[in-house]
Amino acid sequence: MFLGLDLSLSDSGISLINEDGSILILESIKSKRVGDKIEERFARYYSILNQIRELIIPYIEKIKGIAIEMFSYGSQGRIVQLAESATLVRDLILRNKNKDSFIIEVSPISLKKFILGKVKAKGQQSKNLIIKEIYKKYNTDINNDNIADAFILSQIVKMYHDRKYEFEYQKEVIENLIKANE
Repeated sequence: MFLGLDLSLSDSGISLINEDGSILILESIKSKRVGDKIEERFARYYSILNQIRELIIPYIEKIKGIAIEMFSYGSQGRIVQLAESATLVRDLILRNKNKDSFIIEVSPISLKKFILGKVKAKGQQSKNLIIKEIYKKYNTDINNDNIADAFILSQIVKMYHDRKYEFEYQKEVIENLIKANE
């Protein structure tokens, strides 16, 4: 099994696929801001964490690889809060994962290149292209860009594990990830 996580404060995407590529989990976890006090922030983080825990812990021993999208360097807004929340999720995974499983972190640019072959579009146009390509390449209809990113991440980590490439640009992305994780 291969897990892809696109972590966010408002709408996290989670994708878990089998070794044959069949989908086990394709979910979105939504969360609303309740305030800026530390207690309010962490109540939100633990809500996100507990929802993720409920989804992945039943499978954690069988997961061979995990891909988590890195933060965008151009991120605006609540980057500190996102880092706090994402750290809790990473800790959950590190403490519970199978000792033989591996974790890779994938940049947003690598994710786009893996599915699109090139990175030219930005913003909503890029999100729409990604969703369209997922349908074309994987015959999977997704209407949420965070779930789409998580699905691509699960495909990336599967290919990272299997080392079987469909396109030259995917091979390039995987080889760069391999170099970064040696």
